[in-house]
Amino acid sequence: MSPHRRSHPHRRSVRSLLAAAVLLAVSATAGAAMGTDEERSACIPDAFRLCSSAIPDATRVIACLKTERVKLSPACRTVMKRNGTI
Repeated sequence: MSPHRRSHPHRRSVRSLLAAAVLLAVSATAGAAMGTDEERSACIPDAFRLCSSAIPDATRVIACLKTERVKLSPACRTVMKRNGTI
């Protein structure tokens, strides 16, 4: 087995941890939850795409998403507007 194949499960674990951190980050807006799992998952791709350097710091992820609001996906923008984040 090649060394790359042996490290693959580790990469999945890291990716899972990052996804969990993003879920927590996008749900922790100014002390208020972002809502349903569906609403939170609307912003996960944007958090990875636009704010990966801020992960796993929830405060920094939210600040980054606010800064990048013009680049947010329509779904994430709707959720963040609905929850008063932007």
